[in-house]
Amino acid sequence: MRFQRKVGKQKSDIYSAASDQADIQKVEKVLRDVKMQKRVNAMRNGIYTYINYDFDNNGVELSGGEAQKIAISKALYEDSPCCIMDEPASALDPMAEAELYNQFSTLLSEKTIVFISHRLSSCIFCDRILVFKEGKLEGMGIHEDLLKESEFYYKMWEAQAKNYT
Repeated sequence: MRFQRKVGKQKSDIYSAASDQADIQKVEKVLRDVKMQKRVNAMRNGIYTYINYDFDNNGVELSGGEAQKIAISKALYEDSPCCIMDEPASALDPMAEAELYNQFSTLLSEKTIVFISHRLSSCIFCDRILVFKEGKLEGMGIHEDLLKESEFYYKMWEAQAKNYT
């Protein structure tokens, strides 16, 4: 987290979350929002701790879920109007995944979000779902409608739901 990267934005310069010039209060807020503040604060150097050992022997190894939460916190820090997330909860257990998606509705309510996911549990709260089969658009709509209108979507939903009952 120690490298400096300047991101130009209109007339002022904004520093990314990975910068030594980052807004510490904003970093702490997004870490709280993704429920990682306690974990980061417990690290030897707090927010200045290196993630993994590539650059510092005193770095930390995060679990897959923790690493995803850090990545999401960086996206929140940047505060862009659009966010594309590819499998944002793939390394999370089902309970943490449900909590994360509930948080998204609050944390990202003013943003356009595109989720790319094979886990249909992430689709329930989406405004529009695009279902692709073999690279072609197979269906589009909301969860309830797709369950009725798309046999492919329904079969995927049923197959995945069995894993959670």
